[in-house]
Amino acid sequence: MALFTIQLIVPSDIDDNLYEITQLVKQLSPSAIEANVKRSLESPLNHIVIARDMYDKKIIGSATLVITHCMTGLRAHVEDVIVTELWRGKGVGKALLKKIIEISQSLHTKTLDLTSRPERETANSLYQKLGFVRRETNVYRYSL
Repeated sequence: MALFTIQLIVPSDIDDNLYEITQLVKQLSPSAIEANVKRSLESPLNHIVIARDMYDKKIIGSATLVITHCMTGLRAHVEDVIVTELWRGKGVGKALLKKIIEISQSLHTKTLDLTSRPERETANSLYQKLGFVRRETNVYRYSL
């Protein structure tokens, strides 16, 4: 039995959860600021899924589904999969991603992509177990 719940953040949940989600995001990127987290939560192109401890109700993980309207169809990308350290290895990441996949399927996106650094072996293994296929492609970034 899972000791956590998974939920999609809806607009009425944003203010009540903003501080806690910001603290979680800071585990991924210490420079994260609340204003950026709030903009992400409020964006109609983002679907933020959180995991919450069933007992103390604290947020223990999150993942973001980003929707993009492209000329070739609706595309989706997974961003910011975060699970607090004490909950890693307990199925939280898997549950978050299953919910992301479910939402993406319901929106009829053509693809669902994510990127992950090669040294994140556990995460990469999970992605492959869930059906994500590693692509032979180059990822480029232009820093501004």
